[in-house]
Amino acid sequence: MRTLRFRLMLWNALAVILTGVGILLCVREGVRFSLLRELDQVLTEDLEEILLGFQEEKSVNWTVLREELDRKARGHQFHGWFVRFYNEAGESTWSSASTPDIPEIDTVRGEVASRKGYRILRKKLPGGDSLASGVAVGSSQDSINLYMTRIAALVIAVLLGVLLAAPLGRYLLAGRANHPLARMLARTAKLPHSGPNDQLAGHGA
Repeated sequence: MRTLRFRLMLWNALAVILTGVGILLCVREGVRFSLLRELDQVLTEDLEEILLGFQEEKSVNWTVLREELDRKARGHQFHGWFVRFYNEAGESTWSSASTPDIPEIDTVRGEVASRKGYRILRKKLPGGDSLASGVAVGSSQDSINLYMTRIAALVIAVLLGVLLAAPLGRYLLAGRANHPLARMLARTAKLPHSGPNDQLAGHGA
């Protein structure tokens, strides 16, 4: 364990561990950021679709609109998609199917935000009526968390494989690197050494 070969193997294995952990964290956060941005884009498009409907229609047929939004919410149950309308006082007037029963939804104002495992986007309705002065759309983040768990498991499996193979490979490489050095030291040890007396004798001659 005190040999240079073993210490080189140990330092290399430690470098692999630190590099692997850094890669895991970077990949995890990078993928999570990308998935959240993609979800935000989808929510923005859904919200723009609702806004356009209010702007293009002179009067909103609430019966038809509620049926359409409920149908869409039931068709996206895996993603936990929902929509909620608000009056001018900020009070909820109607919510689609699968809307989570959490008060944190109503705390979102203007910007996309995460609340209790949901991603929510809320805006005002310029062409709305007394029942729809504002609207919020949201979706569950469970699918993102599922993807993150799978990615983390895959990266950890790869990292464990590298850690198992790295010590043996590093040990063999360290042996090959130390072999020329060992031969050099062995040859140096066989060379005759001149002591102080030999040096004085040389000066006398």
